[in-house]
Amino acid sequence: MRLYVLVTSFEPLRAYLFEDGLARFATRQYSPPPPSAPSFNSSTTATTIPSEERTSKHEAKDAGLKEPKKKPAKFDAMAHITNVSICKHDAAYVPNASAEATGEGSKWTLGALWRKLRTQDIDPENVQKRIRDLVLKTLIAAQPQIASKYCGRFRRRGACFELFGFDVMLDETLSPWIIEVNVSPDLSAATPLDKALKGRLAVDMLHVVGLRPRLKKQKRAAAASAQHEAKNGTAATAAAAATEAPSAAGQQAQEEAMAQLREQLRQVEAQAEVKKNEVEALKAEQVKSKERTSKFMSAFKAMKKMLAERNAENAELRNHVRASGGEAEAVLAAATAA
Repeated sequence: MRLYVLVTSFEPLRAYLFEDGLARFATRQYSPPPPSAPSFNSSTTATTIPSEERTSKHEAKDAGLKEPKKKPAKFDAMAHITNVSICKHDAAYVPNASAEATGEGSKWTLGALWRKLRTQDIDPENVQKRIRDLVLKTLIAAQPQIASKYCGRFRRRGACFELFGFDVMLDETLSPWIIEVNVSPDLSAATPLDKALKGRLAVDMLHVVGLRPRLKKQKRAAAASAQHEAKNGTAATAAAAATEAPSAAGQQAQEEAMAQLREQLRQVEAQAEVKKNEVEALKAEQVKSKERTSKFMSAFKAMKKMLAERNAENAELRNHVRASGGEAEAVLAAATAA
């Protein structure tokens, strides 16, 4: 299965799992490998040869006979590979004929796979939950390293985004196993099914990251075409072509684009109104803070003035005490002399 995950931030982690995806099937029926097939398990690479087989080998070698070579077991790669770029060369590969046939051929949509499981009394919600857990744990495992590199290149959040292609395999118990994660997966559309699914994926991705469609280039092209026809002496035809309604498909696409623009404009206006209220509240709070600061400074100045007056009074009192002490000493000295 190919799952598409859009990550707009790793710190904090913010990811969006596309609601649909691709289910790719091998073109040959899978069967367990024979005992003589080569094993890729490192724990079984060192095999033990029975003593009888070793004895027969040594006897044949001593007699000068050549040991017959055993033919390796036939390995059918098409029973293990679901890569379309490889499987499409197999005679058993069935391409998708139309975008509506989502559950036919060698490549389905995930929605068609979930519907097929429901027909077999299997609840796909459990499988989907385990797939979501698998995707989330994979992103969490890679988060520290990616977040560290991001902070080394950007100073603000939301400076970039990335679309990941998760390749997941389901075993016979419908347990998901991750095979690999592709950065910037291929969004080319070789079949009608790819075009429909990846088109919706691209639209959702651009909407999530906040990009808006622009029709200025189309308008300029139409105006240039009308001007060119007018210069060639077909002004009436150009005027009629300029006022003529576009085709049904083009008109529908323009209406959808305008509806999206109006909705985005409404959201922007709502956000602007919220921001405006926040700014006004902040300004009011700043005015109150300035008033409180002014009152505090006035009280501080009054207290400072009062303290200065008290210090002056204390200094005058100390001087008076010193003068009184000098007079007392003089009187005492005179009395002693007498």
